[in-house]
Amino acid sequence: MPSHLRSLPRAAGLRLGAALALAPLGACGREFPRQPADSPTVRVGVAEPVSSFRLVDAASLSVARFADLVYEGLTQADPAGNIRPMLATHWDISADARTFRFHLRRGVRFHDGTPFGAADVVRAWEAALREPPGAETHPYMLDPIEGAEAFSRGKAPRVTGLRVVDDSTLEVRLTQPLVLFPALLSLQSTFVGARAADAGHPLGTGPWRWVRGRPNTDDEIWLARHDGYWGAPPRLDSVVMRAVPDSLQLAAFRTHWLDFANPVAVQAQAAVAASGDVGYLSGSGHGLTRLVINLREPVFRDVRVRRALNHAIDVERLVRTFPERALAPATGAIPPQLPGGAGLDSLTGAAAGAARAPYGFDPALARRLLAEGGYPLHRPLRLYALAPRRGVYRSQLGRLIRDYFTAVGLTVEYHEASDAAAALADGRADLVLENWAADYADGDAMLHPLYYGATAGAAGNSGGFRDPVADSLIDLERREADPARRAALLREADARVFDQAANVFIWFTRSTTAYSLRLRGWQPTTYTTRYQRLELAGADADADADADAQASRR
Repeated sequence: MPSHLRSLPRAAGLRLGAALALAPLGACGREFPRQPADSPTVRVGVAEPVSSFRLVDAASLSVARFADLVYEGLTQADPAGNIRPMLATHWDISADARTFRFHLRRGVRFHDGTPFGAADVVRAWEAALREPPGAETHPYMLDPIEGAEAFSRGKAPRVTGLRVVDDSTLEVRLTQPLVLFPALLSLQSTFVGARAADAGHPLGTGPWRWVRGRPNTDDEIWLARHDGYWGAPPRLDSVVMRAVPDSLQLAAFRTHWLDFANPVAVQAQAAVAASGDVGYLSGSGHGLTRLVINLREPVFRDVRVRRALNHAIDVERLVRTFPERALAPATGAIPPQLPGGAGLDSLTGAAAGAARAPYGFDPALARRLLAEGGYPLHRPLRLYALAPRRGVYRSQLGRLIRDYFTAVGLTVEYHEASDAAAALADGRADLVLENWAADYADGDAMLHPLYYGATAGAAGNSGGFRDPVADSLIDLERREADPARRAALLREADARVFDQAANVFIWFTRSTTAYSLRLRGWQPTTYTTRYQRLELAGADADADADADAQASRR
């Protein structure tokens, strides 16, 4: 290989390290006004403004965070990822795992005072299912319900698989066995709002109620404690969600402008972890960074071309460039910590499932596979990444990937756009750099939305991947009640997706959280908290709070 090509990836890696080093927190020059340390308000940072109050838009992280505070569903995931009751107190499952009877919590009221009941669940789910099949907002987690597809396509007036037994009992019939159905109901798109709620006035049953702030317009959304909450009400008065760019997180914490951020910006992790006035937690994550391949384009249908794209990038070098060991090369779609994950978990150093190596960096092999797969090198490879309005991380990574592809002889057109995902749907993009996090702690949360044929074109499987073998394995794991056999099926399906190079696998991400020491009651988890246990860390509690924070540091 010519020396100038051999040195290019190394130089690109050095450029990334320099870019991160030159992106200090507070680099944009913004100064945050100091907030009172004794305010009974939780200040929550989000990387971008809350874009919508509609639950079907919860694929956006800021919308999901908002929904978790204001709305509730039938089930919830605890800090360990186990599925627990929420608006349902318990549920019964038929022997064939096709019929579920949910027993709902009595005495629950929405924020406007109206009572919650089984009919509200049916109303909310049918409203969500009116989103067209294939749309990014379509609630795929409700598709297993009998009659859901016909209803979504406008061919039926109601969802036949939903039956209100009485005010506190809902029966759900599925088209096929699905043992993990209760886990799907912990996702925000299935949450339940009051009949009077609309896109501008959210009304849920959660511990916090909306007070002011408009979606996609205001940088702040204010919530107040819901004193009529069915469970233990929050100890503090209010929550404000504030949009703060990644590069300004630490500056915002130091003035008490923020009390909580998850995730912590990649370029901020080292500084936040070393700060004496901010608590920091890092733990196993459930995220995958990948390049989605537009499989509607005929040039990518040969698996050798897709494998070539994987071999063209030195992922291990990129991983070493970032601080805090926050990343691990992806050895499939399922992170090692989830059921079905495989390979050595470099985040924890522990073996996870059967070992599987990532695609190795091999430019010569990449060029050979491109030739064997018939890829025309003169054809522009249209690569998209998100514009860097949230910080340099995504755009820097996109440029590095561009350099690697150029080094193996590809002609790359690189774009940074705020609508990078939409570029797949309208055919502008061949590859889109994307992060995907598991909605629930199970390998199915990666496989089904991202690689199942029936979800092609929807959120997740936006590249249109279809493979009968993978589909069959995913169908089997969704029916299997035995945890060990199910984990084996998940691993087999993940191996198939990986072998078929369904996308370009980059890395798994670690979950990181920063929190203010002016408050105490933080749970030792990197999952989203609803802030109900938080209270001011008074003078007599400072020592305990500091001790707790230090104990949780890594």
